[in-house]
Formats: sequence, structure tokens, C-alpha cells
Amino acid sequence: MHTHLATTACEIAAGVDRKNIPHIVTLHGYDASAALKNPATIKKYKEMFRCVSQIIVLTSIVKKRLVNHGCDPNLISVWNIPAGVELFPFQRKKRGETIRLLMAARFTEAKGHIYALESMQKLIRRGRRLQLTCVGYGDQAADLRSLVTKMGLEACVSIIDNKLKGDFNTEFRAYLNETDIYLTPSVQDRFGSDEGGPSLTTVCAQAAGVPVICTPFPGSEISIIDGKTGLLCKERDSESLAEKIEKLIEDEEFANRIGKAGSILVKHEFSEAEQMQKLQMIYDKCLGIEEAESSTPSAHIISNWNPSITINL
Repeated sequence: MHTHLATTACEIAAGVDRKNIPHIVTLHGYDASAALKNPATIKKYKEMFRCVSQIIVLTSIVKKRLVNHGCDPNLISVWNIPAGVELFPFQRKKRGETIRLLMAARFTEAKGHIYALESMQKLIRRGRRLQLTCVGYGDQAADLRSLVTKMGLEACVSIIDNKLKGDFNTEFRAYLNETDIYLTPSVQDRFGSDEGGPSLTTVCAQAAGVPVICTPFPGSEISIIDGKTGLLCKERDSESLAEKIEKLIEDEEFANRIGKAGSILVKHEFSEAEQMQKLQMIYDKCLGIEEAESSTPSAHIISNWNPSITINL
């Protein structure tokens, strides 16, 4: 049994253990961040640690968090969820007079939209010609639209609520084809939630060759090498974000270079074939299958893997 996420696994771990079923649990997002600040949840996690066969996390930072709460490090595997990078071919785009920026993220505090808007306001006042599109879903969409109006950014910022409907991959490819710079100014919210792993929309933007600017959230380190495969800005700092945007505007050759390097990196680190092989090895370990027998992914796993991945914003 493979359970997403830990809060669910806590409710069933003991029962699964009594039936002697190998049980793997994947943690990310809330389960790998804010949940670890709740003493009652931590108590449940510690009970789960004693029952499960393996825990999968998406960044070594989360692994350290779990170890600090008493989890055996040998129980934890760091794995990259296949991001669907194969669906986002590299494309070098020609810039127009207006620089086009994109955010694809849920409309929540943790995604840092406010800092993107503040950086836009600063850059517009400096005479930059910019257009920012924010696409996603969530109950803060109306608040963000009101903020755009209050900040006088209606002419250069679009808030598009897709309400989690339709074919997002096709829609996202279309947006990326018209994008010069991709933004991910994620933060830890007031409750302690953070990404707890790579942002898959950011990874797919990199796959398409779009230069990315993001904050150093847990998981960003897997695809962002600052100055080489993307740019890092300071968390909750709109001026830092504005400076990085200006750097990419002023040096198009540099922007193209990190866009290409980012594409090469993520297509290796998040490829379906490689990551499914690693997942198969985790399954085989839990089943007691010899390493020599698990050197290649099983035909069953690969044949049943659906490459039409729907990205969770």
C-alpha cells in the first residue's frame, strides 16, 4: 500500500501493519511542514513511524525535519515525483517590447502573489513594460483582483481563476509559449506551511526553457542552482524579486542560458523513466526483493503509468 499523505497514513497505519502489508507513505506540502508544528500530529506521526515500511519525501530538508522528530533516517527515501517534463518541450522564444511574466499557483498566502504584485508596481514605476499573468484557483482570487485594482495595476496584471477545471497541461503549455520569465515567490505561511518539495509547475516551466525566479523554499534546491539554472530571490522581499526580474530583462543572453540549463537539468532529474525506476526500487526493497532483481523497473509499473500527469498547483 502506498499512501498520500501522512495525515491519512496515521489513521490507517496500525491496521495495515496488523495485516502485515508493506506500507509506503509520501509526505509533502502541509504534511511535511505545518503539521510538524502541532504536538498532537507529531505524536500520531511517531506512532506511524513505527508501523510503516518506508517514507518518501521530496527534499532532504523534510527528511531532516522527520529525523528531528524521531524517525529512523534509514526509513526515509528522497524521491522526485515525475513532473511531466516530457509534455513541455524546450522552446526558445523571441521577446517583444513588453516582457511577459507568469505565475501558475493556487491563490493562497504561501504562494507569495503579494510580492509579485509589489515587484510589478516597483518596476512599472521605473518605466519597465511588463505584463504579469497569474493563473490558478483558490478562495483568494477575488482578494487578489481587488489588490490589483488598489495598486493601480489593472492594465498590466491579469488574475485568471481556472477553478481547477479543464486540461491544465495544455493550457499551461499555451501560457508558457507566451512567457519570458516565470515567477515562484513562495513563502512559509502564517501556519507554517511551505512547499515541502519542488514546485512542479516551476519544474515544467524550466523544462520549456523559461528562465525562472523563485525563493529558496524547501525543494527549490533540486532544480534551481542560483545563477546557473535559475535565479533565487529573498523570501518576502519584493525589491529582491524586482532586481532579479531586471537582471533577466537587461541580459537576454544570460536569461536564455539559464533557461536552457534549467531545461536540461529538470528533464534528467524529473524524467518519468528514471524516477519510476527509483520508485520501483523502493517498492522492491519493501517487498524484500534482491537488488539485482530490481535493477530495472517492472513491466507492470511502467505499462500502467499514465504520462498525462495533471499538475497540482
